Amino acid sequence: MKAIIKVMLAVFVLSMVPTAQVVAQKKWKFQGGFIDGIALVKDDNGKWGFIDKTGYLVNPRMWNDAFGFSEGMAPVKDDNGKWGYVNKAGNLVIPCKWNSVSDFSEGMARVEGDNGRYGYIDKTGKLLLPYKWKDAWYFSEGLASFANDNWKYGYMDKTGKQVIPCTWEYADIFSEGMARVRGDNGKYGFINKTGKLVIPYKLKETSRFSEGMTIVKDENGKWGYIDKTGKLVIPCKWNSACGFSEGMARVRGDNGKYGFINKTGKLVIPCKWYSLEDFSGGKAKAWDSSTTWSMIDKTGKIISGESENSSTSIDPNSKSWPKPSYASKWQTKADGTKEMIVRFGDKQTTITYRPSIKRYLVDCILMALYTNYNDAEAAAYFSLVHGKRRTSGLDSMFR
Repeated sequence: MKAIIKVMLAVFVLSMVPTAQVVAQKKWKFQGGFIDGIALVKDDNGKWGFIDKTGYLVNPRMWNDAFGFSEGMAPVKDDNGKWGYVNKAGNLVIPCKWNSVSDFSEGMARVEGDNGRYGYIDKTGKLLLPYKWKDAWYFSEGLASFANDNWKYGYMDKTGKQVIPCTWEYADIFSEGMARVRGDNGKYGFINKTGKLVIPYKLKETSRFSEGMTIVKDENGKWGYIDKTGKLVIPCKWNSACGFSEGMARVRGDNGKYGFINKTGKLVIPCKWYSLEDFSGGKAKAWDSSTTWSMIDKTGKIISGESENSSTSIDPNSKSWPKPSYASKWQTKADGTKEMIVRFGDKQTTITYRPSIKRYLVDCILMALYTNYNDAEAAAYFSLVHGKRRTSGLDSMFR
């Protein structure tokens, strides 16, 4: 009798396990990093899905394409080539009906209508702003840059009202109340949220502000940092540099290796690492070779028990770069502009070709023009995957 009860109990317990949890673990053709406990995976048939940290699919349904989660939602592509969104349970909560979509940012996502123009939806899939913009980026600090029919960029608010006139050839997102814009002289400056130019068009290369500073490159090819007045506060002495995170910034020394500086410019972790990632929660991932990494603290000490051998690490000093893990076909719009989505790991961006100026554009992550596709692809890779720009060998960058 006891044996029968045990069998019945076992059957009952198994019946209570969600379907997704009984999908067997397997070795995936591709697995991205975990974001909020969920990672993007690709199987041997080229289908995409999501797993939790136990290695099980959160939902057995697989997709023709998918991207990582942002604000609890992930874009997915169905068998008809249309895009929609799933939640963290893997359930389709916004139907697949768009030709292209973006991540959610500040509760809104950009979607492409059948007319080839862009509008915005909310997390229920409701169209908040109509398909009227020739080009548009995601919202940041309540504003989004967009292009008018003459390919001049300005900014709108979340009602779709233009609040900063379309003046620039390119305009980046706002970060810490400042946005990078490109002047007629081909150099960059910064505006505030009223559209006032607060740092003049004098910067050949720069990035977004983080923790009150941003990187700049001098005429000798060395990198330093300016503050929000445009004043050089950390001298240009590094071969490459990145934005600050938790008071620390990655820099590359003359030996080709990486370390961290603090906000006074002092090198607090020596340039001895093959590659580094930003600090998060007081920890940073540090590679001592192309395949072996450890976690370090803010003194540079290796945190015990947190290391790994990996065949997917990258080489920032390489003169080549891995090809995208996914590249869509070129999509030609009515005005002749072509767009291609490229993915490196679980991160993706768009490369655009504009025949009117014979230039390639990497999505607003860089907001810069390139004379050929290879340069744009390389820039997208090193920005998305490594979190920094690749400048070596890219003579056409930031013209």
